[in-house]
Amino acid sequence: MALIIAKPRGGESVTIKEAAIGTIDGLNDTFETSLDYFPNTLSVFLNGLRERYITELGNKKFKFEQAVRVGSTIDVEYDRF
Repeated sequence: MALIIAKPRGGESVTIKEAAIGTIDGLNDTFETSLDYFPNTLSVFLNGLRERYITELGNKKFKFEQAVRVGSTIDVEYDRF
């Protein structure tokens, strides 16, 4: 997924949609976004399905409960000011 910047919400933030950054090798469980995101606005999609069990690790990184399987895709959506 290419970086997509959606229209600002209320004139204050923009929604970013992009592929997550990180190695999908069956061992890695930590990935990141290309830009800092506003806390609690991160949505993560694993193979097109929204993941509910992720842990945010600051303003760019997040972690799955388990390593991501080879061949998977990870897309993210988040707000940025």
